[in-house]
Amino acid sequence: MQSTLILDVLCLSPLSTSRSSSHQVALLSNVSSISHRVASQLEAATAMHIFLQEYWRPSAPNPRQYDGISKANLQWRDGSLEANEKDYGSSRKAIGDYLSWKLCKRLFLVSVLTLLLTYLIRPSRPLHAISRRPRPLHPVLNNTTPNISPIDWSSFAYSQYATNEAYLCNSATIFSSLRRLNTKASLLLLYPSEWDPDLPSQHDNRISRTLRLLRDEYFVDLHPITPLFLGAQTTWADSFTKLIVFNQTQYDRLLHLDSDATVLQNLDHLFLLPPTPVALPRAYWLPNPTTLSTQMMLVQPSTKEFARIMSAVYTKREDDYDMEIVNKLYANSSMILPHRGYDLLTGEFRNAHDEHAQYLGSVEEEWNARRVIEEAKYVHFSDWPHPKPWVTTVNETLKSMAPKCSNEGTVDEDCSDRNTWTWLYDDFRRRRAAFCPEMADSRTNER
Repeated sequence: MQSTLILDVLCLSPLSTSRSSSHQVALLSNVSSISHRVASQLEAATAMHIFLQEYWRPSAPNPRQYDGISKANLQWRDGSLEANEKDYGSSRKAIGDYLSWKLCKRLFLVSVLTLLLTYLIRPSRPLHAISRRPRPLHPVLNNTTPNISPIDWSSFAYSQYATNEAYLCNSATIFSSLRRLNTKASLLLLYPSEWDPDLPSQHDNRISRTLRLLRDEYFVDLHPITPLFLGAQTTWADSFTKLIVFNQTQYDRLLHLDSDATVLQNLDHLFLLPPTPVALPRAYWLPNPTTLSTQMMLVQPSTKEFARIMSAVYTKREDDYDMEIVNKLYANSSMILPHRGYDLLTGEFRNAHDEHAQYLGSVEEEWNARRVIEEAKYVHFSDWPHPKPWVTTVNETLKSMAPKCSNEGTVDEDCSDRNTWTWLYDDFRRRRAAFCPEMADSRTNER
């Protein structure tokens, strides 16, 4: 009966004449569903009203909370009243007596009709969606991944340059380490254009074989260049060649690593740093520890930046090399990479225990060789006057240059510096020999 009444009111409403027939059908369907639910609620309310009239009485106080109150003053409805006890309910009114049932029903119907009419005058929102439209959640709370573009690792590359056989072998050792550490980025080798990886068999040589090995088995991109030899033929005469990485615009970003070093951990995360023309660590070992180091360079290639660099190269002073050029151009603008963990020198293990403050960045922190090597990702071989690890050295010279044990000859003897330093050299020689055992060089490079 209640459902019929509501439907009659809605169908006769002037608002219904302004809607299309299909909209009216959908609207009536929704209204019918709501009206049936309202009727059910009314029936439930009626039953509850009857129940309250019949059975509800104010509850009696807890006898345990009122000492000294006789049982005669307590109201019971469990059928165990004594003969002389009176029914407490006979003197009290039920809750239904205080309310007019007709008034209650009228107020309820008016509220429901007001709510329905409010919905009907808002045709832009479907009735069934009024209370069901979900509130959007934060992606993390909703267990969804934000719309982030996938990383194109082919646009990033580790770069090396080689201008002689020895450094070609070093570069190969670096590339093999990067592959072993599961890098996702590309690998790029800059080499003299007169080298040919595809020489006829009768003219094949060690350089040609190594280039083919890098290209075919380690998937290194080979890029021939004209090396930059400027100044006298000193140790660093060809070091300007590394600056050519600024012109490799086929990549979005390059991480150039000096090859007289060893890579101990994956460095791919550096490619995801915020955009910047160049990011470099500090040369913490120099008297001026704010000087930028070029042993590791994160570069954003640009023809404009390369033109600036070449202009500085051709106008340099006689004793300027790659590090001086880079510091002249980027000392005040470079992003700074942390040297700790990213540009450790092997010579650090030969310092006394109270001489590590510049590397550690603190005079309070205690030096611990084991912890330092565990956090190190890239270590550069620099132990002047000790030669580079690929140079043949007699055992006596090697022992004399190795770090000393602290508290030697006592129960507190600590040889962790010596053991770490020796392991770095032995490990590099082993991996280099396994990669290109026939190559050797007597040249040293202590940059």
